Amino acid sequence: MCIRDRYFQYISKSKAEKFPSLLTKIYGMYEIEVGKETFYFLVQDNVFYGLHTLNSIRTYDLKGSETKRYAFDLKYSDVGLDSNFRIDQNNEPIPLSPESYKFFQSACYNDTLFLSKLSVMDYSLLLIVDDKQKFLKMGIIDYIRMYTWDKKVENEVKKVITAGHIPTIINPSDYRERFLNAMNSYFMEIENE
Repeated sequence: MCIRDRYFQYISKSKAEKFPSLLTKIYGMYEIEVGKETFYFLVQDNVFYGLHTLNSIRTYDLKGSETKRYAFDLKYSDVGLDSNFRIDQNNEPIPLSPESYKFFQSACYNDTLFLSKLSVMDYSLLLIVDDKQKFLKMGIIDYIRMYTWDKKVENEVKKVITAGHIPTIINPSDYRERFLNAMNSYFMEIENE
């Protein structure tokens, strides 16, 4: 079964069986030829949909890695990375209600297991924090990159270049483990008052 079919089967199953998923839904893939050039487009859910203003939000692209995951000179509406998130949060996790935390944990587990089985890595949690309205929006994005031979080579080269630091590109099962561990440290369950 091809990846496309497995993806649609997974999304259909998550809807039918109502199990949690944070994967931003894919609505279409397009190939457009302009002259001699070919462009490819992917149309997905817009995680920002419904936000009335971008002035009060903080946005993060979270992969669970600290290696080269800091964005310098951020303006309020720019996208921060893992290190920006940790600094902005003073290394404190974001508290979630028991229901939200259970949904989040289950969705991350389900989605990363699915992606790992497809040999997909390099995905992120797009997190939107609205400080004024006091709510979060999130979705797993960028989940189309397969762990192919060129990524394996890149992994080995970066191990040498980074003098033993763990590279951002790692095999899908290690990527999944790192991602889940980071999400467990970025969020925590709190009791309802």
